Amino acid sequence: MNTFAFALSYLQRGQPCVLLLVVAHEGSTPGRTGFRMVVAPDGAMAGSIGGGIMEHKLVELARHQLHSSTAKVLLKRQVHRPDAPTDRSGMICAGEQTVLFFPLEPILDQPALAALVAGQQACSPGHYTLTENGLVLSKEPLLTRQSFTSPPAATGPDDVPAPGWCYAERFDPRETIHLIGAGHVGLACCELLTQLHFRICLYDNRPDLNTLAQNTFADEKIVTPYEGLGELVPGAPDHYAAVMTFGYRPDIVAVSQLLNKPLRYLGLMGSDAKIARIKAELHQQGFSDAALARLHAPIGLPINSQTPHEIAVSVAAQLIQVRHSTPC
Repeated sequence: MNTFAFALSYLQRGQPCVLLLVVAHEGSTPGRTGFRMVVAPDGAMAGSIGGGIMEHKLVELARHQLHSSTAKVLLKRQVHRPDAPTDRSGMICAGEQTVLFFPLEPILDQPALAALVAGQQACSPGHYTLTENGLVLSKEPLLTRQSFTSPPAATGPDDVPAPGWCYAERFDPRETIHLIGAGHVGLACCELLTQLHFRICLYDNRPDLNTLAQNTFADEKIVTPYEGLGELVPGAPDHYAAVMTFGYRPDIVAVSQLLNKPLRYLGLMGSDAKIARIKAELHQQGFSDAALARLHAPIGLPINSQTPHEIAVSVAAQLIQVRHSTPC
């Protein structure tokens, strides 16, 4: 459950909670702009603003607010240097971050938060803003992922933000990973990639495969001949594909269906020798050197992985690397 869905579950029960949100950071910091967590009145938490003694201290402040009648918006500057004259966080990373305390109230904030969570679940693009007037949801595009504006006098007494501040953050549809092959590695990849906010489409040509039946992590499970993948997998910059079928021939069929699509990522599992044979055959089929160069093969970062779960870690690491290879 993500932080907004976690917060909504409390608001729907009539219980307030506090959103802690990193609205700005500079230098080396444990929490970066957009990191967020929610603190509930029963002590439960979801998310993180960087961890360590800083997070512990700010969580305790949020809990204190929840158990008092004075919950209010705060802006807490945290400087990660032991020699800082003020606002020391207790950490020594050398940078600084600014954390917004934003109380969420059942009556006031539940409608907008419910719409935000529904938009995320439906993979609808949009953005939200936080201001002194509350939480507002918008379907309009936002060019940057996050922005924070505040007047020259950023805070007043007791860290209360000066009027006129605004934090905006866009939320995008989940990136989609198309996993071709629902065997043991496919199952392990699905389990891990659900934690990385991917929408997972799983494909196999074997309807009675036990690991396909056991897989409860994929958003969609599709039984289809691999010759039809070209019609099912869209080519788009927020779509990824990983081929990990049970054999050499289905690998070639699957890759040939996907290789010329403008996917963000296409990977193929296999040994160096198998990959070399597959690339040679695909070249004979007419695929260009440029197209073959876009194929991540063997798939994953080289960490000497052996087991399905270890391979899943290497694949997930490479997907993260590609996801963050260009600025959003």
